[in-house]
Amino acid sequence: LLQGPTPAEQALGLWSAIPAGTSLAEVIIRPDGTVIVRLDVPFLALAHLDPETFEIIVQQIGASLDPWQWRDLRIQTWDPLAEEYVPLADFLPRIPAPRKETTAAEPTSSPSPSSPSSATMAAGQPPGTGQGQPAGALSGKTIYVSAGHGWLWNDTLDDWRTQRPPYPSPPYEGPIIEDHNNAEAVNQYLLPYLWNAGAMVWPVRERDMSPIAVVVDNDGDVPTSGGGYVETGQWMTSTITGTGYAGGDYRWTWTAPLTDTVASVAIWTATLPADGRYAVYAWYRSGSGRAPDAQYTIYHAGGQTTVTVDQRRHGLTWHYLGSYGFRADRPARVALSNRSTASDTIVVADAVRFGGGVCDDLTGIETAATHAPDRPWWEMAAYYYTQRMGMSPPYGDVTARPIYARWEHANTGDDAVYVSWHSNGISGYQTSSRGTISIIHNGEGHPITPGSEALRDAIHTEILNDLRAGWDPTWPGFTRSMNLGELRELWDEEPANALPGTLIEIAYHDHPTDTDALKEPAFNALVARAIYQGIVRYFEQRDGLDLTLLPEPPTHLSARNVGPGQVRLSWQPPSTDTMGLVGDAATGYRVYTSTNGVGWSNGLPLDMNTTAITLTGLAEGQLLLVRVTATNAGGESFPTETLAVRTGKGDSNHPAELLLVNGFDRLNRTMAIPDDDPVEGLNMRLWLDRMNRYDYALQHGLAISLPFDAAANEAVSEGYVSLNDYKIVDWLLGEESTTNETLDPTERAQVADFLTHGGALFLSGTEVGWHLDALGAAPDFYNTVLRADYAGDDAETYTVTSHTGSIFDGLPALRFDAPGMYDPDFPDQLQPVNGATAALDYVGG
Repeated sequence: LLQGPTPAEQALGLWSAIPAGTSLAEVIIRPDGTVIVRLDVPFLALAHLDPETFEIIVQQIGASLDPWQWRDLRIQTWDPLAEEYVPLADFLPRIPAPRKETTAAEPTSSPSPSSPSSATMAAGQPPGTGQGQPAGALSGKTIYVSAGHGWLWNDTLDDWRTQRPPYPSPPYEGPIIEDHNNAEAVNQYLLPYLWNAGAMVWPVRERDMSPIAVVVDNDGDVPTSGGGYVETGQWMTSTITGTGYAGGDYRWTWTAPLTDTVASVAIWTATLPADGRYAVYAWYRSGSGRAPDAQYTIYHAGGQTTVTVDQRRHGLTWHYLGSYGFRADRPARVALSNRSTASDTIVVADAVRFGGGVCDDLTGIETAATHAPDRPWWEMAAYYYTQRMGMSPPYGDVTARPIYARWEHANTGDDAVYVSWHSNGISGYQTSSRGTISIIHNGEGHPITPGSEALRDAIHTEILNDLRAGWDPTWPGFTRSMNLGELRELWDEEPANALPGTLIEIAYHDHPTDTDALKEPAFNALVARAIYQGIVRYFEQRDGLDLTLLPEPPTHLSARNVGPGQVRLSWQPPSTDTMGLVGDAATGYRVYTSTNGVGWSNGLPLDMNTTAITLTGLAEGQLLLVRVTATNAGGESFPTETLAVRTGKGDSNHPAELLLVNGFDRLNRTMAIPDDDPVEGLNMRLWLDRMNRYDYALQHGLAISLPFDAAANEAVSEGYVSLNDYKIVDWLLGEESTTNETLDPTERAQVADFLTHGGALFLSGTEVGWHLDALGAAPDFYNTVLRADYAGDDAETYTVTSHTGSIFDGLPALRFDAPGMYDPDFPDQLQPVNGATAALDYVGG
């Protein structure tokens, strides 16, 4: 590193951040794992040392010494004025901590309020019953979460680049980009775990992966049927101009008692261009005289949900209200009421945003970039996102993450911690280093924030325990201390504003074994759960409590017609264990319903003794989607798969003659989405909605006009639902393959018996022949029961046409893939045998 790269290495893009002219005095390796590297750095270079360069110096030296498996890395330099070796970090410039403005533009005490207007809010969508955030072990806690790197402007290349390239390099297949992989895991697994445990979560990068963003502001919007801002009651404009969102104004009104029949209401309405799930944010100016319980009601495709926000804090930014399903053909609406438990306070109405969006406009963002990147905001670096969230431009991207957390945390009084999710790397390919490394600051430059070591150790212990119990019993890992900007800048001169923090290097993205793990959804889910559980353990140990961990999802879900307008849902309790891998036992459940698969109800709560419920009053022929979660004092589980049921006239004995079985459980790295990026090249993406959404019963349900029941395949194979109770079975296998088995031996016996007794079977899936016939799982069953013969692995087309004389005769050619959903990329070639007839023919391929 001191010599610098050779010309050949320079041609590969390798470089050393250590200033030219630096010499090595000594390297001290202590028995406790502390490594001290003493350098003689030219004094002029010390005067120009910046945090970004220092960060790379630490990373490069740390990586070079990685084979020694050091625990604490300390880099020193000779100080000619002090005439001794001192931490290199002593020469870093101090980064000032930004603070939010606190000046209010309205009175601090209430006059005798005049009577509010008699106008009332326009009627919303059908009411729901509480889709708010669950209460859990982390209720009252605030967690700042960093997903590491993202798209950043590169001055040298004069273009946008990810901060890490695709790893591993050839000859290994399936590279990932750390910048994307981190955010995919954090947004889709870690943040939901923390939310479901009751925590207030502030990510330092955008959480919403929707490419759509619509902002509705109170300033100058003309009320229209398509969207805008309207009010009822008495509202006033802030007297200090430029103190609202984007330099505009905001509106405010005095609070009224919760019992008031007429309230002042501000309403934001937007027309969204596509059906989907969108994060909803509110922008307001916080202050001491604000309501501690401002009531925002979100009107979504499943009903309405009221969220309580403490407007005394966490303002002047986009405050997350939750994520909800919205329809493009119905207005999305948010309403803010002035009803409150606190008298002589005010509520502030300013702006609302739906969705994450794309960074296609750099207005208001300080950057050297000459053009916008047109990348999803959730992929952008924290340097830009923190400015979008209202913070003044930070020094650089690494320090932007902790500085933003301190900016948001300052003077809130929150009980908060900071956790950063990264993956590790040394050489870019074929490294021997692998495993999990958990890091805290080593105290150089700034003190270690109190609680950091306990937080690191609690999380690290959970990760290693869970990876060894549920992934790889030999998974390596150890803890470290080093001077990284993301940890150093968590310190604050005001102790109450400092944050305990740790950085977790989950695995090595340049080791093939670790890279394959990082591409596995199950691996990321396991690590996310472990980090969440580690945070719970930290607070538990710190406060001497016995906290509960949220449960796993229920299993064996089924939905059956049991009479006119009646559907019976049943399930089994979630699993528990004695090794600390999964959560604690469920003490209750919530049943969610939907009529369209976009918007969901707020959930019907049930006690622990109830693993079945009959829904009544349903309309004849109604399509209903259902899913169930488990609850306990720790929070709420992830949901079950989604099932669909259609009601009929029915009777108590045979209300439905068709059963839809959902057997598509597969979700692994072989289903990762190839992304041939024009800038960075091929990398594999964990876009879970395009791998397996677990809700394809919706498409089958929409296509079936008969009354039908539904069941998870586990409910069938374990005898909770019998195929022989039905005349027709539609068995959905999607891309189910060898890992989860398309049909296991029990299911094959059940299907054979069902067909023997005259049942009719519609079986769909791309890998059935591959698993049962080609790989030899059950070729006799495939040939004699299903009456098909495997002829090849890939038809190399997505198009089919009706076979002459078949039940589909006369149907035009159609595609069997579904853009935006999973890719059935290896459809079996098969041919009819034993008296079967072909139904469809592949076109091309």
